Amino acid sequence: MHGHPGAEATYVPAGEQTFRMPDGVHRVAARHGAAGHTPDTPMQVSSSSAVDLRALVLFVVDATRPFSTPAKLP
Repeated sequence: MHGHPGAEATYVPAGEQTFRMPDGVHRVAARHGAAGHTPDTPMQVSSSSAVDLRALVLFVVDATRPFSTPAKLP
């Protein structure tokens, strides 16, 4: 579990990526993308396919804060 001090977006060319967050589980399938999460959203990210995960992830973060911090789901 972790969080970031900014928004995050992802595109998955191969495999499937799963985000477990306070509002539930979100899956991003191959050849799909997902818009960012809000800053400081607790999440657990994993590969959820038999195919190796390939993911392009973009972060827009507050550079004055640590990039990643431990977090817990409420």
